[in-house]
Amino acid sequence: DSAAGSAEQSAGGVRMNIIPRDGGNIFAGSFFVGGTSEGLQSDNIDQKLRDRRIVSSNEVKSNWEMNPAFGGPVIRDRLWFFASGRVSDVKNYIAGAVRNANAGNATSFAYAPETSFRGSRDTRWRAVNGRVTWQATQQHKLSLFVDLQDRCSCVDTRALTSPEASANFEFPAKRLVTATYTAPLTSRLLAEAAFARKPEDWGYFQPKGGDDASTLVGIQDQANGVFYRGPRPMYMTSMRFRAELMDNSWRGSLAYVTGAHSAKIGYQDHIGRVLNNFNLPVAGNLSYLFNGGNPVQITLRAPYSSETHVHDGGIYAQDRWTIDRLTLNLGIRYDFYRTSYPTQTLGPTVYTPTRNVTFEGDDIASFDDITPKLGVAYDLSGNGRTAVKASLSKYVAQLTYTGTFADTANPANRTVQSVNRAWNDTNPNFQVECDLLNPLLNGECGQISNLNFGNPVPSTTYDPDILRGWGKREYNWEGSVSVQHQVMQNVSVEAGYFRRWYGNFLATDNQLVSATDFETFSVLAPGDSRLPDGGGQRISGLYDVVPTRFGQTRNLLTFAENYGTQIENWQGFDVNVNANLGTMMVQGGLSTGRRLTDTCEIRAALPETAPLNPYCRVEEPYLTQLKALAAYTLPRVDVQLAATVQSIPGPVVSANVVYPTGVIAGTLLRPLAGNVATAVVNVIPTAAEYGDRLNQLDFRVGKIVRLARARVALNVDLFNALNSNAVLTENASFGVFRQPLAVLNPRLVKFSANVDF
Repeated sequence: DSAAGSAEQSAGGVRMNIIPRDGGNIFAGSFFVGGTSEGLQSDNIDQKLRDRRIVSSNEVKSNWEMNPAFGGPVIRDRLWFFASGRVSDVKNYIAGAVRNANAGNATSFAYAPETSFRGSRDTRWRAVNGRVTWQATQQHKLSLFVDLQDRCSCVDTRALTSPEASANFEFPAKRLVTATYTAPLTSRLLAEAAFARKPEDWGYFQPKGGDDASTLVGIQDQANGVFYRGPRPMYMTSMRFRAELMDNSWRGSLAYVTGAHSAKIGYQDHIGRVLNNFNLPVAGNLSYLFNGGNPVQITLRAPYSSETHVHDGGIYAQDRWTIDRLTLNLGIRYDFYRTSYPTQTLGPTVYTPTRNVTFEGDDIASFDDITPKLGVAYDLSGNGRTAVKASLSKYVAQLTYTGTFADTANPANRTVQSVNRAWNDTNPNFQVECDLLNPLLNGECGQISNLNFGNPVPSTTYDPDILRGWGKREYNWEGSVSVQHQVMQNVSVEAGYFRRWYGNFLATDNQLVSATDFETFSVLAPGDSRLPDGGGQRISGLYDVVPTRFGQTRNLLTFAENYGTQIENWQGFDVNVNANLGTMMVQGGLSTGRRLTDTCEIRAALPETAPLNPYCRVEEPYLTQLKALAAYTLPRVDVQLAATVQSIPGPVVSANVVYPTGVIAGTLLRPLAGNVATAVVNVIPTAAEYGDRLNQLDFRVGKIVRLARARVALNVDLFNALNSNAVLTENASFGVFRQPLAVLNPRLVKFSANVDF
């Protein structure tokens, strides 16, 4: 829905659901339906975009949904039910989608674009749920909720990806069961408890009917960024992937409310596991990298699976304490996080025929943290019209099944499962003429990028100091100061300053190389009027490992502070206005802020962390965004007008230039290590340039019709009313520099109706 939809809901006018979801003594229902199609959408591609070689734009193909709901009493005053369902069918043309005219031709390795192609992502989402609520006694209430869903984006069309390279993004089964208990033990004391169980499967699967293409090796061309011919990586390096999740969580709390205090203590706990199946067999588990139609690299993959368990939760206490004109918000939270894995075995594969290793089950990470949450508000004048507020809180990084201390730390995942190797197709016949089982230079193939491929020893080990203890998790502090003032009745203005700063950064140290094992080189940016100062600048501070150390890897993950100082912070200002004038509501404001990151000391000590990215200190300019919404209800006729406007910064501009090893040898005084044919360097400093701002206006007209016991809300939404064509993402490949990949969806009309009865 548009922000205009949010506006009408905030104003309380057009759409309303009168079914009590926890229970009620009358039968009531609702039915919502809405949709649109490409015939209700404008065209916002102009000559300026065509001159920038836009492929296509994001547009609606068809979009509709239905949502029936019904509820009422089973036993009056004692037992109630509620049930609803939803079917959503969203088909959108994807900006930058391409199709290869040579798809399916095993003898062709060339990309031939079909200029008339319009690729769409077609997503079907179905859900049904039900709730039963039992008022066991006047104090004790129990509720049981069940939700079943499935979803498929068939196929998961993406920019610069030909259909034969894509996959189906599917959630074959999403299930949720929750049980909730509430009890107002006294007029001041409320107890709550809940349990939830959520099994879920998802992944990237081979599209039906795509078996022929799945046997062909996929290609990405550096010159234009296009994936074609066969499957591309869809999840990390995996071309096909499946995950099985199981979640169990529970919580409990006790709230105590008096005139001066609103106190609450609570407990949250969660146990679950994830089973990941990476590199599911497809296309020989190979992919190729070309540059302008010429082979430069091969990627080899080894299928494997891993299972990771997680146990996390916390205990918290908070109190809102009012003393005369002063209000204190005092909170403290204890968080814990534990991960482990069961015994698991990795067997041999096509490219790792000798792999046969068993990892005995063990613990991974064990963290404990205590974080404060402090806030204060002071009524400056004593009449409740002006408040000065301040806060200071610490937050630890949110950790789940995935990431550094979960599945990534599983030793099965830490073994090397994919490698690159240079490919010099000297014939050229597009046939890989070398022994792929020989990891060293032979035939047309260079040495593999990591000699640990297929070995049982994890390529990355973890410093024990980062895996357990108090205060070891990544964190950020957030502080704020603001003033809120009531200008007049139901009209207020608030202005504030906010700052966040981060800590406990991590760094990866390849212990088989040192900073002295890297040699520096520079490249010359192309002369081009579209580049800063017309291009031609020399980009220095690039690294390449000495050839004798290429492919030697034994990584240690540890704290970045062991190598130097790393900085990241953000600061910004907000101004917001809120007015509720009966039939009219207005909300909005502007926010401006900038982020600073500095990893220069870390990169100097560990050049391998970012050898081709010299922009280690990035200080963004202040980026300002404006958002506002308004809704007005015409008296006596039950017609509501609602609108939203937003203006946000454009995308960061990058220019990734492909430099052949022969050009680099001019300053490196040798070819790139490992016979690597090319290096890709962004010749525009990060955050130095941004694209055009996105300015968007959405509008809604709603009419309420009352029919006996029924209430019908009819809505017409106009998205992107001014038909803006702001560019949302750009192709960073310099061969097609600043080619728009996605622009704001053209003006679109959408109809919807909601019936409450």
